Amino acid sequence: MTWVIAVFSGVTSFSEKLVIIDHGNGVQTYYGHCSKLNVSAGTKVNAGDKIAEVGKTGSATGCHLHFEVHLNGT
Repeated sequence: MTWVIAVFSGVTSFSEKLVIIDHGNGVQTYYGHCSKLNVSAGTKVNAGDKIAEVGKTGSATGCHLHFEVHLNGT
Protein backbone atom coordinates (compact mmCIF):
# COMPACT_ATOMS: atom_id res chain seq x y z
CA MET A 1 0.00 0.00 0.00
CA THR A 2 1.30 3.45 -0.93
CA TRP A 3 1.14 6.17 1.68
CA VAL A 4 1.78 9.90 1.68
CA ILE A 5 2.72 12.33 4.47
CA ALA A 6 0.74 15.10 6.13
CA VAL A 7 3.25 17.99 6.11
CA PHE A 8 0.98 20.53 7.83
CA SER A 9 -2.02 20.20 10.09
CA GLY A 10 -3.04 23.25 12.04
CA VAL A 11 -4.52 26.73 12.04
CA THR A 12 -3.40 29.34 9.50
CA SER A 13 -3.02 33.07 10.18
CA PHE A 14 -6.57 33.45 8.82
CA SER A 15 -7.98 31.14 11.55
CA GLU A 16 -8.56 28.42 8.98
CA LYS A 17 -7.95 24.79 9.96
CA LEU A 18 -5.88 23.27 7.16
CA VAL A 19 -4.25 19.95 6.25
CA ILE A 20 -1.55 19.72 3.58
CA ILE A 21 -0.63 16.31 2.16
CA ASP A 22 2.63 15.74 0.26
CA HIS A 23 2.26 13.14 -2.50
CA GLY A 24 5.86 13.36 -3.73
CA ASN A 25 7.13 14.55 -7.12
CA GLY A 26 6.20 18.16 -6.25
CA VAL A 27 2.47 17.43 -5.72
CA GLN A 28 0.69 18.64 -2.58
CA THR A 29 -3.04 18.74 -1.82
CA TYR A 30 -4.62 21.30 0.52
CA TYR A 31 -7.82 20.70 2.52
CA GLY A 32 -9.14 23.86 4.15
CA HIS A 33 -11.93 25.22 6.37
CA CYS A 34 -11.97 21.97 8.39
CA SER A 35 -13.86 21.77 11.69
CA LYS A 36 -11.59 19.03 13.08
CA LEU A 37 -8.12 17.83 12.10
CA ASN A 38 -7.63 14.05 12.42
CA VAL A 39 -3.91 13.97 11.47
CA SER A 40 -0.78 15.77 12.64
CA ALA A 41 2.23 16.90 10.62
CA GLY A 42 4.35 13.82 9.94
CA THR A 43 1.43 11.39 9.93
CA LYS A 44 1.54 8.69 7.24
CA VAL A 45 -1.76 8.75 5.35
CA ASN A 46 -3.26 5.95 3.26
CA ALA A 47 -5.95 6.30 0.60
CA GLY A 48 -9.33 6.37 2.32
CA ASP A 49 -8.05 7.66 5.69
CA LYS A 50 -10.23 10.37 7.24
CA ILE A 51 -7.77 13.27 7.61
CA ALA A 52 -10.25 15.96 8.69
CA GLU A 53 -13.90 16.91 8.98
CA VAL A 54 -15.71 19.52 6.89
CA GLY A 55 -16.28 22.85 8.58
CA LYS A 56 -16.48 26.60 8.12
CA THR A 57 -13.34 27.95 9.77
CA GLY A 58 -11.55 31.08 8.60
CA SER A 59 -13.57 33.34 6.30
CA ALA A 60 -16.00 30.60 5.20
CA THR A 61 -19.69 31.47 5.52
CA GLY A 62 -20.95 27.88 5.36
CA CYS A 63 -19.65 24.34 5.76
CA HIS A 64 -17.61 23.18 2.79
CA LEU A 65 -14.20 21.81 1.83
CA HIS A 66 -11.68 24.10 0.14
CA PHE A 67 -9.53 21.76 -1.98
CA GLU A 68 -6.39 22.74 -3.90
CA VAL A 69 -3.74 20.84 -5.84
CA HIS A 70 -0.27 22.46 -5.91
CA LEU A 71 2.48 21.39 -8.30
CA ASN A 72 5.98 22.56 -7.39
CA GLY A 73 4.57 25.25 -5.08
CA THR A 74 2.07 26.71 -7.57
